[in-house]
Amino acid sequence: MKKRTVVIIMIVISVLLVGCKDIIKKEVSDDIIIEKDNAEKLAINLEIGYGIVDISSGADDWVNGTIDYNYSSLEPDVTYKLNGEKGKVTIDQPKKSIKKIKRGKLKNDWDLALTNEIPIDLKVSTGAADTSLDLQGVKLQKLDIESGVGRTTVDLSGSWEESFDVKLEMGVGESTIILPREVGVEIKAEKGIGSTNMEGFISKGEGVYVNDAFDHADVIITVDAEMGVGEANFVLGK
Repeated sequence: MKKRTVVIIMIVISVLLVGCKDIIKKEVSDDIIIEKDNAEKLAINLEIGYGIVDISSGADDWVNGTIDYNYSSLEPDVTYKLNGEKGKVTIDQPKKSIKKIKRGKLKNDWDLALTNEIPIDLKVSTGAADTSLDLQGVKLQKLDIESGVGRTTVDLSGSWEESFDVKLEMGVGESTIILPREVGVEIKAEKGIGSTNMEGFISKGEGVYVNDAFDHADVIITVDAEMGVGEANFVLGK
């Protein structure tokens, strides 16, 4: 009986220790580095459940930066695979772990830079996050953003050498999409519950808007936007 009691106690202790992974706070800063190889283009998939997200250009590697978090269960899963000429980058976190943590105590800050040397298909999915994507200089081939709850800013202003498509699925909150003046822009907007502001764009009817450069542009950014709840602002950069 005594031996059995000791075994039961050990099992209980083990269960408690496993459960403590989501209870004990410990701030960690992970360096994120995807080194350059022979890839000629990249597919980058970023999935963030909750936190603060800053994505920019000019990385020394394919991707570099930091992810700071204060719960061990938020440790990011970083994978990279080269298949032929295309490299695939995936950075995400366990979705179940987010649900167990009180939001006010959680720190989950992503600060990443992407290369501006080779073409990129970029997908960013967020749950509840304040997101800033400054993508000027990135050689985008395709951009896909799925936003849940929070403030989202996407800066696509500046000069672009190639046309590309943008898909936006906005959730709840304020979003600001900054687009270039000198490159052709076409926005196909499907309104949700909330307000949509098109500053400096010309309405073509049926939810289609273009900028002044569109009619004579060789390079065109096509934006397919599904608006959610809140305020969506489309503005022209300087």
